[in-house]
This record gives sequence, C-alpha cells and structure tokens, in this order.
Amino acid sequence: MSEVKKDTGKEEDLHIHHHLTVDGKQEPMRIDKFLLSKLEKISRNRIQKGIEREAVLVNNKPGKSNYKIRPHDDIKILLSGEPSGPHVVLPEEIPIEIVYEDEAILIIN
Repeated sequence: MSEVKKDTGKEEDLHIHHHLTVDGKQEPMRIDKFLLSKLEKISRNRIQKGIEREAVLVNNKPGKSNYKIRPHDDIKILLSGEPSGPHVVLPEEIPIEIVYEDEAILIIN
C-alpha cells in the first residue's frame, strides 16, 4: 500500500485502503454502485460520504458522486490511519490457571 499526501488544509497523511482497476468489459455504472458491489461490509451512504470528502480518487483525481465508471479506470479509496492489509497478531506469554478443561468447556481462573 502506498502513502499519499492530500492537501486538505491540514497536514494529514492519507493511505490507500482500497485500490481497484475497472475491468475492460465493465458497463458504465455510477461509482457508488460499483464500489458497493466490490467492497464488502460497507454501506452506499458511507461510500457517498467518502466521495463527498474527496477520499475516492478516480484516475488520481477526486471522484464525483454522479461519475460513471469506465473500463480501466483506476480507483483508490483513501483513509487516514494505518493502511489496510494483513495484520499480524503475535502470541504473548501470559500465565493462566486452567481450572477445568474438556472437549466443550474451558474454565480459567
């Protein structure tokens, strides 16, 4: 994931959280509907608000809510904070007292 600086009047680092390239055979479709079909667990309202905040770039320019995607468009969704991607969870050594354990139940003090 790349880091992108955007002039918002504040020195805020924005990161690409989603990067999509539109298929060459894609029919024209409103960008909000297209993103809704491609991104899981995100509402159309949230997508529209992202477009209004200029956090959705189409071919490196802020997208408009009435924009109809075209084949080979390059779409980036920018968000503040850490870039999305695989997160690594490291185990931590924590002493625990197991009171009871069987196939279905584990009781920890």
